[in-house]
Amino acid sequence: MPSLLFALSLLAAQTANQKTASPHWKAVITKIGASLSVPIDLGAPSCEFGANKKPVSEAYKPAGWQGCSLRLSRRVFGKEDPDDSVAVRLEDVVFGEVDLDGGTISKVNFGLMNGWPSVDIEGKQKDNTLFRYRVCRTGSLNFVMSLAGPWLPADQTVKTLFDSFHLPKAVGAGKLPAFGPVAKAATLGDGKVDVLAPIELKDSDEIPDFGDESATGQGYSGEFGYSSYNVGIVTLPADFGGTMDDDAIDNLFKTQYGEDDDGDKVTFGEFKTLTAGGLSFRSVTYVDDTLEARVDAVVQDGKLFIFSATVPRGMLESTEAKKFFGSIKIHAGAGRTLAVLDSSPHRAFY
Repeated sequence: MPSLLFALSLLAAQTANQKTASPHWKAVITKIGASLSVPIDLGAPSCEFGANKKPVSEAYKPAGWQGCSLRLSRRVFGKEDPDDSVAVRLEDVVFGEVDLDGGTISKVNFGLMNGWPSVDIEGKQKDNTLFRYRVCRTGSLNFVMSLAGPWLPADQTVKTLFDSFHLPKAVGAGKLPAFGPVAKAATLGDGKVDVLAPIELKDSDEIPDFGDESATGQGYSGEFGYSSYNVGIVTLPADFGGTMDDDAIDNLFKTQYGEDDDGDKVTFGEFKTLTAGGLSFRSVTYVDDTLEARVDAVVQDGKLFIFSATVPRGMLESTEAKKFFGSIKIHAGAGRTLAVLDSSPHRAFY
């Protein structure tokens, strides 16, 4: 437990920072060759040196930001899965340093730094340490900047700090015109479903497996980094009689989503019934070590409509995920809308 004296001094530091209307920002060339602007004296860094005896990382403990640590590094790419996308590789840099088993991610924003792909990630670890990262992937190096502590300076101060982070001039410019997912409204299943997905949905063969070839349907998926959104519209096998009860849908959830990609069991939350437009959806969330997901399903006119989002832990509460579920509309004939889903019926259970 922190002492009362430490708690009071921490509060004083936070208050002093928040009251500083116009701090004096100073440009700094860091030991790894990158540059940034800071509103306080960083002090002397603690450095790690590479085989060529040049700094590969530096860490600061700014006196004006008590308890916070500012770190910068440049690293040659480590061993990577050749099948992984650039987005996954960027996120892996952060997920390899923070403990998400009990922690959460609150924001993931992809973008560019001088034409090179980058990602900003914010979150909180299990011990309540707050963190923000920016990772940029160049031709052969990852450049990383992070700020972490029991508290962080005011949002605008942190934004200005990270926006001032520039790569060494020797790196040169990348060639990408844009990098990141594009949200797009879609009408799916011959007009049966409307949805706004944070990642553009494309035709997919990922529909629930009933172990019966008579189950046919249409699948749609959008994936970027560790985030994916999916819609399935499946004509039920003939022996289902055009319907599924709650237990059958719950069992489908457990069968289809009960294990992660490594074969480890996931942890399910409460199985719920959501009512919208006279339809009763079954809904559940689940987590593994680093990801969480929500799955909703309903049967109408002999078809199973199933919607899912899989995201880094904490991101089901993000604006993007809420917009996805909150935008889902299921239509019937004559222009009737049968259901519009609740955007956030679940609460974190870990």
